[in-house]
Amino acid sequence: MSLRLFIILLTLGALGFCGYWVYMNIPLFGLATWNGEKWDLAATGWSIFKAGWVFAVPGIGLALAVMLPLQWLLYQSATDTDHANEIEKLKRDCKQQIETLQFSLNTAETQARNAMKAAENEYKQRNEQAENLAAQARNELQKAQNMQQQAVNYANQCELNVQEAAQIARRAEKKKNAARGMAERRKRKLARSESI
Repeated sequence: MSLRLFIILLTLGALGFCGYWVYMNIPLFGLATWNGEKWDLAATGWSIFKAGWVFAVPGIGLALAVMLPLQWLLYQSATDTDHANEIEKLKRDCKQQIETLQFSLNTAETQARNAMKAAENEYKQRNEQAENLAAQARNELQKAQNMQQQAVNYANQCELNVQEAAQIARRAEKKKNAARGMAERRKRKLARSESI
């Protein structure tokens, strides 16, 4: 609750109490005048204001002259206090918001840093995997080239073996032909020698 509202409620409460007190007690009062020998009752109750207006007007004026500036000072002091409290509250709220934003910023920076590290690690891991796969591919290519060279060498060796086998077969054919020719010549020679 603001101090201004408290001052206003206190003033209204005091005015209400004073009004109630006046309402309840004025009928019990009276205005008496001294005629030199005794007191005469000039008025009672609410009529004393009519008869004693000379005293009532300055009394009310004096009360207002004292109370209004006092009430004004109290109200201004309460306003200043309320404004100071509001400024402090705004400062606290602003400081709290700054702390919240700073915490959010720190959290976001931490998350960004962690995400960046994770991305770097993922990049390094993928890059390493790619290099490993490239090395395996180079090894497999080298193996394939070696196998191809072995196959070419084997094919050349086979061709040489085929040529050698063909040469051996030609020699064997020549020998066979030579042996057949020799056998026929011997047969003829034997047949000649038997015919003689």
